[in-house]
Amino acid sequence: MAKYIIFISFFAACQVTHGEIYDVTKFKGTNIQIAIHCTDINGMNSCDIMRVESKKNKKILSFPFAPSSIDYDHGIFVITFPCGASCSATYFYNEEDVLGGPFPAVAAYDTEKQAVLSLATNPPKILKMFGKNQVIASIKLNIPRDAENLLDYVVSAKVVEHVFCINYRDVHGRMVDTRKDIP
Repeated sequence: MAKYIIFISFFAACQVTHGEIYDVTKFKGTNIQIAIHCTDINGMNSCDIMRVESKKNKKILSFPFAPSSIDYDHGIFVITFPCGASCSATYFYNEEDVLGGPFPAVAAYDTEKQAVLSLATNPPKILKMFGKNQVIASIKLNIPRDAENLLDYVVSAKVVEHVFCINYRDVHGRMVDTRKDIP
């Protein structure tokens, strides 16, 4: 299946400076869309993310900033928010009206298996997309145990045929590839 991605370019500043912004996604293959309504009242930013179906809006969540991207893949919306330098919060929302997240430092995800790879902890964790961020598995990397920022070591992460593939620098500075089947 094709993966559709929309980047909200005018949200790239990660903040509404004043006034109001309203936008709606236009994903193909679904009659549900996501609307973003951001306001700035007296210097306080607030963005509501809403489900739009048959011209009816239903609030899904609020966040202090606009999303940096919204993806749609296999019936699941992936909504990513900035939260500072090297920081992001990712939510997953399915067409059955279930919200998962927030997940910090998402490196990759598999919407078919509903699994998320988070680099927020050492070792990295594979989490259930929906539920209470339940850990499915951990991935052992040959990096210092006290490494706090995995982004200093992980070069890339992706999903290939339901396998998380991570390319990283090990404790000796060598490039290493590791793979973990998604349960």
